[in-house]
Amino acid sequence: MHVGLNLIFLVPREMSGLETYARELTSALLREQPDLRLTAFVNREASSDPMWRELVPTVTVPVYGRRRSSWVRGEQVLLPRLAQRAGVDVVHSLASTAPSWGSFRRVVTIHDVIYRIHPEAHAGWRSLAMRALVPLAARRSDRVIVPSRATREDLIRLLKVPAEKIDLVPNGLGASPVARWDSEEELRRRYDLGTRPFVLTVSLKRPNKNLLRLLEAMALIPGERRPILVLAGHATPYEAELRARAVDLGLGEHTRGPVSERDLLCLPIALRGLRTAGPRGNGPRDSGRLLEPWFTDRSRGRCRPSVRS
Repeated sequence: MHVGLNLIFLVPREMSGLETYARELTSALLREQPDLRLTAFVNREASSDPMWRELVPTVTVPVYGRRRSSWVRGEQVLLPRLAQRAGVDVVHSLASTAPSWGSFRRVVTIHDVIYRIHPEAHAGWRSLAMRALVPLAARRSDRVIVPSRATREDLIRLLKVPAEKIDLVPNGLGASPVARWDSEEELRRRYDLGTRPFVLTVSLKRPNKNLLRLLEAMALIPGERRPILVLAGHATPYEAELRARAVDLGLGEHTRGPVSERDLLCLPIALRGLRTAGPRGNGPRDSGRLLEPWFTDRSRGRCRPSVRS
């Protein structure tokens, strides 16, 4: 089988979780089925990235991923012709939108419908585009992959996608192996953390991530006991608003970030000794182990473990 990966959206080192999803999924597919033929359809920015050229054969779609209008033109007009010319059997689109036509089978991963639930997260042209393109992708694709039960229920309720068309495939860890863990002292020195405790948030810097509320909560902690807030996500246009609000709240000296991907894997070792709330208020849990995240099950309003180390 020849599978085409729609990566027109991907601007290397600027896409956070979407880039991790694309990279790790591609690597996992090759490990699980070495004889699977993969072709990645990439934009001009990604075409110069050696990582993708070394991982799989690529076809450059002559558009720029940073320009949403160019991305849409590439996906809806150019990609179907290029995929047909390459002879793919299936095109898997990894970022919630997908070509609406073509001689191949179509699969799309829809990660969420934030544009509907939190419309303030996508302003102007981007909001209008998502409202048109995500439902179109869901309708015209043969299968729809979602990473969570919450997204599955949102697609059924909001986009009227038939339940039997949806496949629930939870995301994996997505962390590349690290050959050497930096010491806590090195990490604290690199990010000017001193000896103070710190709070680490790994979310992308966007309005729907509740980061303003996090800043306001930090400001309620007396200065002599206040931890440093590490905002790990890469820079976005929203960052200026976050930094201005941090200054207004007197938190200018208590924030750090962004954090490199490698350091993001290492920083939790400096969290040893901290305690975090357990599920359903069952008291503290030791957070010293690196891989024991908890996530909120939105449909039931509780937390439960997603991965055990």
